[in-house]
Amino acid sequence: MAASVAALESFHSRQLAIHVVAGNPAVFILDFPELEQQGRMFSRILALIERQGGEREHVLTDTQLEGLMTASGKGFATYAYGNDFRSVDLAKFYTIASDEKIDLNNDEIGLRDFLIAKGVMERKFEFYTPVPPERVIISIPQSGGGSVAVRKKSGQAAITPQLRKAILHHEISHGEYYTNPAYSEYCRDFWARGLTESERAAFRKFLAGKGYDPENGDLMINETQAYLIHTPSHDVFSPAMVGLTVGEVEGLVSRFWAGAPPSRFFQKERSRSP
Repeated sequence: MAASVAALESFHSRQLAIHVVAGNPAVFILDFPELEQQGRMFSRILALIERQGGEREHVLTDTQLEGLMTASGKGFATYAYGNDFRSVDLAKFYTIASDEKIDLNNDEIGLRDFLIAKGVMERKFEFYTPVPPERVIISIPQSGGGSVAVRKKSGQAAITPQLRKAILHHEISHGEYYTNPAYSEYCRDFWARGLTESERAAFRKFLAGKGYDPENGDLMINETQAYLIHTPSHDVFSPAMVGLTVGEVEGLVSRFWAGAPPSRFFQKERSRSP
């Protein structure tokens, strides 16, 4: 059954749950009880698609992935707190992994089988291909996951209800960006016309510091709209983190909403407190 954004904010089950977003059936949400499992399913894909140090045309082995995460001071539980991938990117990952005979873990295999069962992608000969229309898989953690000992060992933050909400809104905005052409075009125009070059440079630096590939222009636009507009958490995004003043960030947020972005999820979200 499709779930509203409001219902997902407070959802809790302590087991992996799968949701379809009300208003946009092209977006699936994988809702994890533990960050460790989420990381084992998505970290290798993340390294391929968008992270600095990852290969864009090669899937990392276990040893290479561990080395990449260690170099960035991360682990499976902390490499990402949420994920978003288009079906075309997921098909690319599984095709390359198959071609290069990469040993996938059980969670990655489970995701592959889920995508095929749901008709998100299919295997033709030696290739995995996305099945139209394009779908998006996003993942989020449930609040309260992980013991204090586990968090201390991995360095992960406690997933409070407030942090879950921030991650949820952030990732759903990516789903909107990928599946709503009018919204993504609005964001591209805002990046080009609504931000100054110094402001764009500030966001590139901020995002590069988080491990995103600054050479990927569309990724910079997508992540900027998600952090700036749809991440209501001082712990995740604040003016100081991006090197801007409170007034500058408030001005950007006001300019974004002033143009009435054609979003199906966030039309009434007219402000955020930096």
